[in-house]
Amino acid sequence: MKYRVQLIFPIITYSIGFASLLLARNLHISVPLADILCVIFLPLFSFFFYIYEKITKREIPILLNGLLCSEIILGVCGGSILNLYSYIPIYDLLLHAYFGFVGSIFLYYILLKTQKELNITLLLFIILMVLGLAAIWEMCEYTMDTVFSMDTQRVQEALEKGISPVKDTMGDMIITLVGIVIFYLSLYIDKKWNNVLYGSLIKSDGLGK
Repeated sequence: MKYRVQLIFPIITYSIGFASLLLARNLHISVPLADILCVIFLPLFSFFFYIYEKITKREIPILLNGLLCSEIILGVCGGSILNLYSYIPIYDLLLHAYFGFVGSIFLYYILLKTQKELNITLLLFIILMVLGLAAIWEMCEYTMDTVFSMDTQRVQEALEKGISPVKDTMGDMIITLVGIVIFYLSLYIDKKWNNVLYGSLIKSDGLGK
């Protein structure tokens, strides 16, 4: 069955996750418990695509599962565990822009399945929802910083540089908006190219055997 293809992504994500933990250990990088838990539990969300397709016999585009897993790999494995945030100054900004882009694609797919036609109001809804998810993520970072004594919001780093800690949070939100705008630009270009890029989102339906 085609739905078994969806299993590839959680397997790849788990493999890269545990490989990054081993690499961090060899490089003597201290990994917080929260990041280890993320490696264990976040890829479980990827199994939803497989379970949904197996039960309903309806297809979810592989693109969505790939984007979800790539977000986990880049954020948790690359950013948190291997500490690429410190080695690549713009890594955090790029990741938030990517989140805005990926979140927009997910909501676009959901709206395509629930609405006959997307209008300006619904497109505005995508912007507000993705920014809302970005705000929730900032709350999660604050919670992890409080509970696990981490500094995902870069408060200490900001204070050492003599700048306001609020700058990082507001910068993340603005860059997320940039990612959303990039999605809309890609959607506009794709419409001109007869849905070459997002065609799988429009055409996905039943599963063949």
